[in-house]
Amino acid sequence: MEGFLRESAAAFSRAGDPPGCLIVLGALNANGNNAAICEDLRQRREANVVELRTRLEAAVREGELPAGIDCEAIAVFYVTVQQGMSIQARDGASHDRLLAAADGAMAAWDALTAGQPDRNDA
Repeated sequence: MEGFLRESAAAFSRAGDPPGCLIVLGALNANGNNAAICEDLRQRREANVVELRTRLEAAVREGELPAGIDCEAIAVFYVTVQQGMSIQARDGASHDRLLAAADGAMAAWDALTAGQPDRNDA
């Protein structure tokens, strides 16, 4: 997850490229007059959540993460952080500022991935 956020920070602040992410920022600029574009952007953003959730579920199956974690909630949280980083980049945030946001989000990692006790053991 840390690599995901750090790479996002790098991509969003790369010199010579427009800051941020078109999929995130396009939604902020799209108006209701073009429902097809708005829906396409929504689906692309949701695909990011699905992809991250799928990776987390694989990590649970492979024993990298404990059973009982809420992969959906974790994916939504980190995609939301990434989207916020995109908006910050568009507003001129530096690479260091985006990395600070990533570090803050990673502070939540241990709590989010602690897992739940097996309810059958109670």
